Amino acid sequence: MKYKNTRSIWLLLSLLVLMSHSAYAQLISDTPITSPTEFKAYLLEHDSLFTSGAEQPPDSAMLENTFKHNVRLSGIVYKVDGLRIRGFVFKPKAPGQYPAVIYNRGGNRDFGSLTFPGSSIGPAQLAEIASWGYVVVASQYRGAGGSEGADHFGGDDVNDVLALPAVLAEFDEVDTLRIGLFGWSRGSMMNFLALKKGLKVSAVAVGGILADLALSLEHRPQFSKMFAEMDPQYQRDPQAWLAERSVLNWLDRLPKVPMLVLNGSSDWRTRSTQALKLVEALDEKRYPVRFIMYEGADHAISQYREEVFMQLRNWLDRYVRDQQPPPIINYAPKE
Repeated sequence: MKYKNTRSIWLLLSLLVLMSHSAYAQLISDTPITSPTEFKAYLLEHDSLFTSGAEQPPDSAMLENTFKHNVRLSGIVYKVDGLRIRGFVFKPKAPGQYPAVIYNRGGNRDFGSLTFPGSSIGPAQLAEIASWGYVVVASQYRGAGGSEGADHFGGDDVNDVLALPAVLAEFDEVDTLRIGLFGWSRGSMMNFLALKKGLKVSAVAVGGILADLALSLEHRPQFSKMFAEMDPQYQRDPQAWLAERSVLNWLDRLPKVPMLVLNGSSDWRTRSTQALKLVEALDEKRYPVRFIMYEGADHAISQYREEVFMQLRNWLDRYVRDQQPPPIINYAPKE
């Protein structure tokens, strides 16, 4: 009990610090979406992936599957740095106060957005997580999904994540002392950057790991053009730009919270090498980490999706919902 009280005070103080540094964060609107038809209409009106008319209409399977989990969905708008940022909140239908999960999406700009067809984690998957007894919030980031501003791929767009604890505090259903952090692909990078900048959570889960952007560029040289398009700072000093976004360069600045690391050995998008290097570095620094490499799995680990979600649920339940203390890591030789 003493541990839980101490941890609760620590998390509360951390939330107050974040909110004080994120006074710009303000929830502007919370629009309930109660059916696939309403969801489609909302996206056609507000989501830049569909409002231009250049893309296909919202995927019907995604719309239907989002509402199979008996949760409440809202489209939200919140203000950060003077910009109106869009996102979604998923809540259990039963009344009560619940732990929360901040989800960070992958991709860049509208590609890989929460509503992008084929995203590793989309509304249907976030609704499933909410059905486990969590309030799930996810940002589209600036420059995507109908949000204002420009996506700088791990630049000032990280503020859109740092603002989310203050957004969650606006909902009576959220226990702000129990927050977990989940991210996939570019979202894993956003997780690490937010943690470096002071985001306090009880546990972290990442998949499709992006831990060293120099390795990503070596594997996929075409990324250089994308980075230059997204942020003029990249062209001024590419090496510094890549290093600032690569957790392997500043791992010591992460809090030692339990971390679940998931990756597929056939991930051609980010390569399993990055996950292996990350886990080796976490282990060397004695972070509480669980690592699972899924043999032959792709970037989304789609071949083992049921097992991935079982691992994710167990992790969140243990360290976020139940607030179990992380184990002490000690690998010193015994006589």
